[in-house]
Amino acid sequence: MNTFKIFGLFLLLTLVACQYMAPLSAEHNVSIDNALLGHWLMLPDETDPNASLDSMTVLQFSDTEYLVNYTSEGSVTVFRAYLIEVGKGTLLQLEFLGTDEGPPQGNTDEHRFMVAQYVLHQGELEVKTLNTDVVSRDLKDSQSLVQAYLANLDNPELFNNPGVFIKQ
Repeated sequence: MNTFKIFGLFLLLTLVACQYMAPLSAEHNVSIDNALLGHWLMLPDETDPNASLDSMTVLQFSDTEYLVNYTSEGSVTVFRAYLIEVGKGTLLQLEFLGTDEGPPQGNTDEHRFMVAQYVLHQGELEVKTLNTDVVSRDLKDSQSLVQAYLANLDNPELFNNPGVFIKQ
């Protein structure tokens, strides 16, 4: 699977399983970034001409929360998202809400959280997800996640699986 097919946002989404059982931060008091709002189309991977063109729609849900609909190969995955400030910058915390087939089923202790880093530059949105090889997905609580994240702030592999989008 190529790195452009893995969108860790907002990710992210139907191509990779959610990463963590707990959020990096449950607090969501950072105002939304209006530049994220809208419909985004993933740029094609030039090495894979048959790759599907994933897209996402980012809507404002409240002053501090987004609703993200991510579409990949005709399937929709829905996330609640909010900005968090941990360590050196602002990150995007995502919580899996369900798919076009309905809400999550079964165990409420599932891995349903993701953390993404994003950069907006010259009309392109690059999104990377927290690397589970650096911050283990086996950590079960927010405090352990924060400690592991902060311990690896200088690790260039802290975030991976970039996806690049352009606004439609």
